[in-house]
Amino acid sequence: MDQLDTLMILKDRFESDMKEHGPDPTAKVEKAIQESVLEANKLFDEVLARRDRADATRNALGVLQRFKFLFSLPVSIERNIRKGDYDVVINDYARAKNLFSNTDVAIFKKVLVEVEQRISRLREILHSKLQDMPSTLEEQKKIIRNLVNLEATGDPAWDGISCHSTFISQRLTSCRDEHIAAEIAAGEDTSKTSKSGLQSTPLSHKFGKSTKNNNNSQPQEWLSSVPQRVLFVEELTQIVSNRFPDLWKLGQAYFSGELNVRVEPSRQAQFKRMVLTTIELFSGLLRAAVLPHTLDRMSIQRQTYGTWPSQGMEGVGPWLPRCLRYVRSTYSSLIRLDLPGEALDIVAILIFDLRVHCMSTLFQQASEHVKSLHKMETWKIEFDSKHGGITALPSQFESKVQEVVQLVKESVLLGEHRETPLLENSNAQRELSALVQGLLLSFSQSLEILASSNEAMMQENHSTAVSQLIGSPAIYRGREKESSGPAWEQKLLTTLSNCQYTAKVVLPHLSELFTRYGFPSPTLPIATATNALSVLDRRILEIYLEQKSDPLVGTIEPSMYLGRFDWDTRQKPTDIRPYAKEIIANMIGVHAEVHRVSPNLVSCVLTQIVETVAEELSRLMSCVTRFSVEGNQQARADIQAVQETVRLFTTPTAQSFFDEALEAIPPLPSTADMKVVKDILLKFHVRMRLQLMAFGDTKNQQTAAVPDM
Repeated sequence: MDQLDTLMILKDRFESDMKEHGPDPTAKVEKAIQESVLEANKLFDEVLARRDRADATRNALGVLQRFKFLFSLPVSIERNIRKGDYDVVINDYARAKNLFSNTDVAIFKKVLVEVEQRISRLREILHSKLQDMPSTLEEQKKIIRNLVNLEATGDPAWDGISCHSTFISQRLTSCRDEHIAAEIAAGEDTSKTSKSGLQSTPLSHKFGKSTKNNNNSQPQEWLSSVPQRVLFVEELTQIVSNRFPDLWKLGQAYFSGELNVRVEPSRQAQFKRMVLTTIELFSGLLRAAVLPHTLDRMSIQRQTYGTWPSQGMEGVGPWLPRCLRYVRSTYSSLIRLDLPGEALDIVAILIFDLRVHCMSTLFQQASEHVKSLHKMETWKIEFDSKHGGITALPSQFESKVQEVVQLVKESVLLGEHRETPLLENSNAQRELSALVQGLLLSFSQSLEILASSNEAMMQENHSTAVSQLIGSPAIYRGREKESSGPAWEQKLLTTLSNCQYTAKVVLPHLSELFTRYGFPSPTLPIATATNALSVLDRRILEIYLEQKSDPLVGTIEPSMYLGRFDWDTRQKPTDIRPYAKEIIANMIGVHAEVHRVSPNLVSCVLTQIVETVAEELSRLMSCVTRFSVEGNQQARADIQAVQETVRLFTTPTAQSFFDEALEAIPPLPSTADMKVVKDILLKFHVRMRLQLMAFGDTKNQQTAAVPDM
């Protein structure tokens, strides 16, 4: 009931309010509120505007603070590029890509565009650095990785390999051009200097400045003495040793995936061709410099290897072992890289050809040196109890051969790792045999020059044979013209002794030397050299005998008929005639002359002179038309005296001539007449005892002592 009362009260009040306020009582309230709001806005509008601006600023600062990394990235990239901190740039770029690559915010996109512009510029810088050579392997790898991380277009790793290969090729060819130009300039300077009559100064020409007052003059002078081709070989091998391993290792890193790039299948063959081309260029450039004869002149690649001046090879020979060491050092570095066999074979063939050429050049130079040994002949004779008098020439020859054999063994014969043994090649064996033969024959040529010069000297001093009974002895004539030094006879005999000593002693020593140093037994070269020395021996002996026999024999007939002597004389003989004594004296002179140089030659020389004398006596006796008894006795005594004096040097041929001479004389009619001949010979033995001792005839010495008893 109470609630009903309450409802009734509310109804009454509602009806009264409707009457008082109308049907919409909230309109006035709403209007009042709006009016109050307007009044409030008028009062606080400026304050609220400032608040909104503050909120907007606060929100913007929050966004900037939150995305500070992105907005500062362009400036940061620019700064780090200038500093060279490429790793920082790459890391920041990767972070920005991860965070904002898919953003739709315009401001973010705008910043990313600026970042991409700077990254594009960095790619260009890195690609330029990749092409900027020389650079180390690690630097190139780092640049390639950076380009890969920066998502550079193309294949930066392959570009780096190509740039490295191109750089090596360009460096090799520029090295060739520099040294060819230097050699041409040096040749022109030498030509100008020789024309002006001034001494050449290659050091100044080479370095373009004077070397006076230079503390480092000795190293520079040494460099100036080194041929340009040798310097070229040294520099070229250094380029390959220093640069090529980086190319190969970069290629291996590329194909092994170390550089994090996708490898195209065709790159393997391209890289192999690149390697072979570089090695072929290296080999060809070296061949053009020191082995031009091994290149095909008609080959297309020949021009790329360059053409060196033709006169520049003269001084390279002594430096070839050094060049071989340079190339071998490079070859060792290539072997350690585990290159393909094709590439290593190119260098191996080059080294083999260089070894053969080095061997050939060393032997040829030694041959030229040995051939000119005659210029070093001092004619200072050293006596050997077994071989007689010899000079230092044979020992100099032996020393030179030993020197070149040792040098060839150390630098050429001994093969190093992955080198073909030189002596297993048949062509190399044949060439070695020919070189050894040429070297050994060169000494006989040197001795032949000495013999020829002595022969010329003999021709100058040659004079018509005149008996010492008429004038000065013919065999000693002309020596007054000689100023100093041994006479030509002694020089000729010394040369003959050197010839025999070389054949008997030096050549066997050299044969053992070659075998000891690992060379093939030089049977054919030794036999050829021995034969050449034997031929020269006979020629020298013929020259000497001709010069000695002709004057000696030519004096016999004039001396025999001196004073109009006639074998039909009636004068009783008491001694052998002067012409017989002259014959003996002349042969004693030859004996002494030969014995003084080489006792071993005495028998060889005197036997042939005795044959010539015996033949002349036989001829003269056969020409006599009439002998008296006294003339008969005289002729028998003369011939028998000569015959007995030279008995130790009488050959069967000489004996037959002596017999013919005695047979040409009629037999003596009585023993008394024969006793006269014996008495003359006894007196001859006594009076000529000293002369007979010169021939070492002990029997004659004993016979000569009988009358004194």
